Amino acid sequence: MAAGGRGAAVAAFAAAAMLFPAAAAALQGLFLESAVRAVEARHYPNLGAPNAQAWSETLRQTLFFVGAALGLNLLLLPVWLFVPPLGLLLFWLLNGWLCGREYFEAAALRRLDAEAARVLRRRHAFRIWLSGIVVAWLMTVPFVNLAAPALGTAFMLHRFERLRTL
Repeated sequence: MAAGGRGAAVAAFAAAAMLFPAAAAALQGLFLESAVRAVEARHYPNLGAPNAQAWSETLRQTLFFVGAALGLNLLLLPVWLFVPPLGLLLFWLLNGWLCGREYFEAAALRRLDAEAARVLRRRHAFRIWLSGIVVAWLMTVPFVNLAAPALGTAFMLHRFERLRTL
């Protein structure tokens, strides 16, 4: 393969890897309600019915996150291409923040109003960011990344339930 072809292949791989969190968040935001219900039924059976969330609100949140993930990760693309180890570290840090915020709010808004969820997220921002880094890391492990949205959703639901009792 010629040098130009290798560079294009590396760029395509980096772009695909960087866009995965946005695609996973779209999936998480729209299709993982059954996973959340299963985790709550098994581990938190006394919670009662969750808050009703309008489809339009879920779609708005998902589109906001996808836009932020796409934009910020595209800004990071040159670092991926020219300083790959730093790019990977920054990928985990940035997407840890994005995934932590998105997945935590998705769990929190099932039980809290928007303002209470925001206050709780800000109070535990560092822990949520670290949890998000775990989710972002899962998205970089081949084959595991296919289950990362479901695993991240379940993980963050547990994290939310722990943090709201602190």
